[in-house]
Amino acid sequence: MARKPSRRREALTTTTEVLAGGPVEVRFTRDMAREHGTTIHVPDPDLTETVDDHARIRGRLDSFALRQRYHDEALHQQHAPKTPDAKRLFNA
Repeated sequence: MARKPSRRREALTTTTEVLAGGPVEVRFTRDMAREHGTTIHVPDPDLTETVDDHARIRGRLDSFALRQRYHDEALHQQHAPKTPDAKRLFNA
């Protein structure tokens, strides 16, 4: 039986979907945050203890959502610098 989402998890998922402007999948784990395509894995807010932890989770989700909504990979590549150091800064 699937675990019922907490209000905190539900709020984070809904906010991320709204900011992304389309369907995304938010998965809560015990592991470190990672992204792949339209899926993001973040630490479970119900298992974190501090306000700073909650803020980091929210910031990671907001960053992911805004990148999903506004990032244009073709445009990014078109304007990317050629030298390795400049490219590393550009992609940061």
